[in-house]
Amino acid sequence: LVGRTREALGVLRDALRFETGPQYLIADIHLHIGYAWLMLGKRKRLGEAVKRAYTLRLKPRSAFNFHMMCGNRFLLQREFRSALLEYLQAEKHAPNAIGRGRAAINQGIIFIRRWDFAAAQGPLDRAIRILKKAGHSSELALARAARAGVYGELGQHRRALGMLLRAARTFRRLGNVDREAEALSNAAFYAGELGLWSRSLALLDRTIGIASVTGQQYVLTCAYAIRAVVCAQDEDFDLADSNLSQARRLLRGRRDWIGTLHVLRAQARIAALVGNWTTAFRASRRAERFALKVGDALRVVEFRKMRGTAEEHLGHKKASAIARSSAGRLEVLLHNGKGSDFDKLASKLGVSDMPILLVGESGTDKIELARKIHRAGGRAKAPCVVVPCEQLKFPASDLYGHAEGAWSGANRSTDGYVSGAQGGTLLLDCVDRMSPEDQRVLVPLLDRKTRAVGDVEERVLDVRIIATCTSVESLTHELRSRLEGAVVRVPSLKERRSEIPHRVVELIAGRRQISPDALAELARHRWEGNVVELRGVVDRLVALSDGRIGKKLVRKILTSTKSRRVAGRVHDSRRSVRSAVPAV
Repeated sequence: LVGRTREALGVLRDALRFETGPQYLIADIHLHIGYAWLMLGKRKRLGEAVKRAYTLRLKPRSAFNFHMMCGNRFLLQREFRSALLEYLQAEKHAPNAIGRGRAAINQGIIFIRRWDFAAAQGPLDRAIRILKKAGHSSELALARAARAGVYGELGQHRRALGMLLRAARTFRRLGNVDREAEALSNAAFYAGELGLWSRSLALLDRTIGIASVTGQQYVLTCAYAIRAVVCAQDEDFDLADSNLSQARRLLRGRRDWIGTLHVLRAQARIAALVGNWTTAFRASRRAERFALKVGDALRVVEFRKMRGTAEEHLGHKKASAIARSSAGRLEVLLHNGKGSDFDKLASKLGVSDMPILLVGESGTDKIELARKIHRAGGRAKAPCVVVPCEQLKFPASDLYGHAEGAWSGANRSTDGYVSGAQGGTLLLDCVDRMSPEDQRVLVPLLDRKTRAVGDVEERVLDVRIIATCTSVESLTHELRSRLEGAVVRVPSLKERRSEIPHRVVELIAGRRQISPDALAELARHRWEGNVVELRGVVDRLVALSDGRIGKKLVRKILTSTKSRRVAGRVHDSRRSVRSAVPAV
């Protein structure tokens, strides 16, 4: 807690030398060692400590610490989906309210890191309710500070200001002056965005006073940069230059990307206020490139708009239009939600046992949606068996099994797909690709009464039926009428463009970093092959990139993919023409 991490690590290692003691306590010690390695930035050692803890029998408190540690590990590796699942498990196993609140805060941070601010509101609001009811002031202030960040990114600056001021008061009451200075600095920024210059200056004076005593250089850098902008807005340009120079001096020789962005923003805004558009253009362009380098997509949008304004005043109308158009597309992608309607739909449909028909183009991940429905229902612990209907040679035997001696050569009885799904879910994939005669074999299955081939005994089934198809017109009337308990149309990927950036980040799974412009380029693609094509493109990007995926590589991969598709169409058309020409 006081920053002496290596000393704490030595003490924890000494504690492991005692052979006596309960196993759950040893697991806790390993988890604390993992946390110490996390603080020291040693990811490999962190993983080793977590694995040792996992091999021991975990008590509820140890299970909570374990899932939190795994979540932190995945978060460092930018595997956001895995981290989110671990934090959900941590909230489930939390021994008290403060544990549930911490897990909910981390879930909100995951969504913030994925730029899904709409989804981040739910976990953070839940954390505030839990911690407020339990009376944990310190964790409550942290949750409010994170919630204020979401308000700010959504453009609700007044709400963000109020939430940060409440958090700062709590930190001051608890004596946590470091956190108080951070909260006051952020509050001053939002007060400036609202045009409350005098209030912003008062908050900045207090921030600078606290940070000067505590030695928080990064807070001082941000505070002086914000103060420079506020003074310039108040037309005190001499004081603005003085504060900006002070921020630059504090930043010199330090790697502080948040402070760097604040200083570059201050340079661009002050230059725009005095009408020096050349300096404003250079500062905004440098800030945009730096934001791209650190992966802050929202700042990329902000500085690209500033660059477009500067280009317009400099007479570069075409460059200004391109910059603003690019910023607009990226902003739309970032502020659109992930499209979690399918998750809500899965939870609703999972409660019932009625048959479900999923209709959509090939490659739209209909099977994944069916599995979500299975996991959301009461049959989640039972098996979910996928039946590839187009590959069934003898549908009746493959589905229901056959008795011994059912036909010549049937030396032993077999169980079909249906027996393996008893008590769970049977997923009939591509039922529209079966012939009408084979589709009639499925009718007894939907009536919940089947008989093995060659057997006289009728079996009553206890299975949930989910079917997928690309076209409803290819189904027979008997089968269609029985499957239409709920018909869900799964839209193609080009109809869900706002979902593409989040899917790409999940598919990359921390193996590479990707620039915001590269995500925007991927979102503009047509994706005729839907999720399957997207998965293949992402795999090629990861294989061909050197640490970071940029816009140029994305364009190269998408162009080569399009060329192959066009070449394939030309080849097919020539072959069809040749087959249509009669022989002489």
